[in-house]
Amino acid sequence: MSHALRAALTDLADGIRLAPLWTSLGWEQTIGRFRRTLLGPFWLSTTLLSMGFALSFVFGGMMGTPWRESFPYVLAGILAWGMVGSGIGEGANMFINGAGMMQVQRLPLSFHAWLSLMRILINFAAQLITYWAVLLVLGLAAIPSWTIILSLPLALLATLLASLVVALPSTRFRDIGFMVGFAIQLLFFMTPVFWRAENSTGLRHMVVEYNPFTHLVALIRTPLLGQAPTISDWTWGLGWTATMLVLAVILLAALRKRVIFWL
Repeated sequence: MSHALRAALTDLADGIRLAPLWTSLGWEQTIGRFRRTLLGPFWLSTTLLSMGFALSFVFGGMMGTPWRESFPYVLAGILAWGMVGSGIGEGANMFINGAGMMQVQRLPLSFHAWLSLMRILINFAAQLITYWAVLLVLGLAAIPSWTIILSLPLALLATLLASLVVALPSTRFRDIGFMVGFAIQLLFFMTPVFWRAENSTGLRHMVVEYNPFTHLVALIRTPLLGQAPTISDWTWGLGWTATMLVLAVILLAALRKRVIFWL
């Protein structure tokens, strides 16, 4: 094993060992962001609810789906997308946003990926509480499938590794960060977040089926709706995570020492 590859693996391991630090720092940064507000991170839930009501009302009506049937599906889809889609989009600039910390303290690069993921997880938890509260009030809540215990960590790990993959080159080539943001916006409409994959046919269905974000969203949404993800969702989720792991290790080995000079 080459020295660069060994250093990349060590970086990933050191990031995990620093869990107490990025956990506490993630809480502090979240608290600081919402300091002197009444709702704190629950303000993010206003976006979740407004988009959920609007999209389920408009697109549910267009597709002839009853509102009470489409609303939980759309709400859970937006909640899942906020982690796997928006999480990767925000992660593209994590080294740029963390430049101040990186220039005064030497930490593993994967530490900043874990810190970014911690903030995403806190926001997800706040929105999840609102999700259950609203569905319980409306009488639309379902008992989650036990598979969420496995599928949620898999989706989190996939988001972490994909963030590293896009963040490393975008620190050097800043255009990549804008390209990732554009791609995430495009993928939001191409992924069945607020519409159902079974409504697509032919070539459109192939595009949906071969879109990894379709399956990453399903790994979170399907258990929340009380069902288990399909074998296809598990296969794509594991395959995507494995691919991102390989790419992350390769990029860390090649670019790890240069990132600090690009800030």
